[in-house]
Amino acid sequence: MSTPFNPRDLATYARSSCCPLPLHRHEHPRVIIALRGGSMKILEETGKSELHEWQTGKAYWLDANVPGTRHQDINVGDTPIEVMVVELQNEK
Repeated sequence: MSTPFNPRDLATYARSSCCPLPLHRHEHPRVIIALRGGSMKILEETGKSELHEWQTGKAYWLDANVPGTRHQDINVGDTPIEVMVVELQNEK
């Protein structure tokens, strides 16, 4: 006999058309699934940034943010980006 399972016990899900998003943080690691890919700049509150090239249909692993930090997601391309974010609630 199988036991009912709620995926939200393990992960939270969000679909997002970006950007820019306001400053925020991720307490848990996450998988980004590019529904519509593009060039995403992740800008830390400190000014440090990194560029991600996300291809449509591909998934990408991102670690949890360093405690006490926040970042902003900025679309630096010419077309809209749409992603599904799956944040793993039981991981740090």
